[in-house]
Amino acid sequence: MQSILQDIRHGFRVLGKRPGITLIAILTLGLGIGANTAIFSVVDAVLLRPLPYHQPDRLVFLSESTPQIPDMSISMANLDDWRAMNTVFENIAPYRSNQVVLTGNGAAESLRMREITASLFPTLGVQPILGRALTADDDKPGAVPVVLLSDGYWDRKFARDPNVLGRKLNLDGEIYTIVGVVPSSKFHGNWRRFSLFDSLWRHEDVEGGAARRDEHPGIYAMARLKPGVTLEQARAQMKDIGAQLAKQYPKTNSTHSVATDSLLSAFVGDVRPALLVLLAAVGFVLLIACANVANLMLARATERQREMAIRTALGATRGRLIRQLLTESMMLAVFGGALGLAIAVYVTAALSTSSSISVPRIDGASVNGMVLAFTFCVSLFTGLFFGMFPAWQISRTGVHESIKEGGRSATSGAGHKRVRAALVVGEIAVSMILLIGAGLMLRSFLKLRNVDPGYDPRGVLTCFVTRDWSFTRQQGRIELLNRIQERLRAIPGVQSATGALMLPLGGGPGSKKASPASRPGSASWETADYQQVMPGYFETLGTRLIAGRTFTERDNAPGRNLAVIDQLFADRAFPNESAIVKSAAPSPTQPPQAPYPKSEIPPN
Repeated sequence: MQSILQDIRHGFRVLGKRPGITLIAILTLGLGIGANTAIFSVVDAVLLRPLPYHQPDRLVFLSESTPQIPDMSISMANLDDWRAMNTVFENIAPYRSNQVVLTGNGAAESLRMREITASLFPTLGVQPILGRALTADDDKPGAVPVVLLSDGYWDRKFARDPNVLGRKLNLDGEIYTIVGVVPSSKFHGNWRRFSLFDSLWRHEDVEGGAARRDEHPGIYAMARLKPGVTLEQARAQMKDIGAQLAKQYPKTNSTHSVATDSLLSAFVGDVRPALLVLLAAVGFVLLIACANVANLMLARATERQREMAIRTALGATRGRLIRQLLTESMMLAVFGGALGLAIAVYVTAALSTSSSISVPRIDGASVNGMVLAFTFCVSLFTGLFFGMFPAWQISRTGVHESIKEGGRSATSGAGHKRVRAALVVGEIAVSMILLIGAGLMLRSFLKLRNVDPGYDPRGVLTCFVTRDWSFTRQQGRIELLNRIQERLRAIPGVQSATGALMLPLGGGPGSKKASPASRPGSASWETADYQQVMPGYFETLGTRLIAGRTFTERDNAPGRNLAVIDQLFADRAFPNESAIVKSAAPSPTQPPQAPYPKSEIPPN
């Protein structure tokens, strides 16, 4: 122990003699370790940390899948069949998203609501912190409207008032009774953004089950595996169930299959490859930093050969010299790790609170015990990596040649040159890998920027209109939107104004199966995404029209079933002929409603 303390004291003296080189080494290591620690904190939060539920490895995410929409929402008929036919799940708990307007309690407020079943929270293992959860009586068509609050909204709106139970909320013109509060800590990501939880089955569009039709009211589902059942077994059975339904109901299910995945994989699957590639990239950066510091240490080694020779002559063994040199290297690594940890704390906080980064669960990124252990291991590795080669080389110093005035071991000098050359070659090789990867990413980014989106975004501003459906039903939705449009057009500097259900490139409200009316039949149906827009939409966005005309105010009249189609659909539905004044007949089933994107699935 005494000798180790002596090595540390001597190490401070040696590092203090050349403060410039010492600071450069610490800064280089700090940047490399800090980048790795920050990215690992994100990887830990997104990929490694389990979901905050009871036995999260047994939770499964379910959706439908088609060649056009790999993560489509579930039709009610298929959901009923899945529940009846499967033997691998304890239960299947569906849910969907909604947006409601709170009125009658100060200024109108737009709130995000999850419509869930009474089985969802038991499936997840979530218990209310105040009041009760939904019951079977709440889960019936026409049941009295009740709502649960997230504790975040309870804190923000009601200052955690314990007497909030029983209070009434006017949501979209319907009176709801508050019956409970659920903990936001049991959710993450998108689920934390939801303020209210309501019963799914009491709503008109899902009540009483479903007829066999191709209808998708925005529902996804979570399920819990039975004890002893693996994910692979569940996936195989649900695949068989999907195939049976496709044979039994070819008109609605011929292109549909069941997508079964673990809840965590379903939530983060899209970002997993990118995060792992990023972690590997910053790992290469750390290797370059280590190689640079190793070169600095080798450069200093030539100045210390006489010192090492004298210590050897006084009886120091080669192992003792290596330990001293490694102690100095580990001290640099510790200082670099401390600086890197400080950098990582700042960067991680910025990443976790950034609203421009759409990575699921990133809000949970923090420098916790796992990240601290990672930083310690990385610092230990770097100290050994950049310290071992210089220590090995300098410990080989020839005693007699180095003690002579001006003497220097030719053999040792040649060894130093070979090691430094190898480190330089390694730096160049790793740098070239990173440079090529960065170049490819930059090339892909530039190609994406040069893709013609089909509209001109310059000078186009957007806003979101919160909808209180109870009001718009009374006054007329089209009339309300027309009044908003007129007021926008009256603003000085506004050339045109229009409206749509979704922003460009933001997806559509759903998809429809359609076929030319002249060629009816399921064999000719095409599945196409659609968008509902107001007159002036294409003119406002600067979208070029190939043929025909755009919508006018007269097209808002009831019964005027007009559509503007894109070139891709025209080529598929009307090959070798003009699509103008043609008609595309919808399939005999109801069009599906919004298949919510995977960014809305639970739970972060």
